Amino acid sequence: AIVEALRDYVKKRGHSAEGYQEIELKLSTGDVDRRVTFVGRRLVRLTRPDPEGTRIDTVYLTAKGQLAVATKVQRRLPDWTAGQDDRTLSVFPDIDHLQKEDPVMAEQARAALATPALEVLDI
Repeated sequence: AIVEALRDYVKKRGHSAEGYQEIELKLSTGDVDRRVTFVGRRLVRLTRPDPEGTRIDTVYLTAKGQLAVATKVQRRLPDWTAGQDDRTLSVFPDIDHLQKEDPVMAEQARAALATPALEVLDI
């Protein structure tokens, strides 16, 4: 148990040094709510118009190198009184698969991936 705890600690420290952290999301579709967690780092947050209101997509790079896209649709007034916002999670194995689904989001994510996750400044 101690060895396993030590491995988890070392793994988490390595991820945090690379800009990763534990991400917790509340997902909801219709009347079903759930929470998910994973280790990742936020790359991009896009806000775009949607027929139901405003769509907010947040792209994360997971510790296993996949792209997780958390999508939230905020409904317009008075539609928001009909129920809560839909919040979903889609996982793509790589940037090429995301490109097929959403080219704009993929380009933003590609640009974010080209930027260092953590930069130590000696100032």
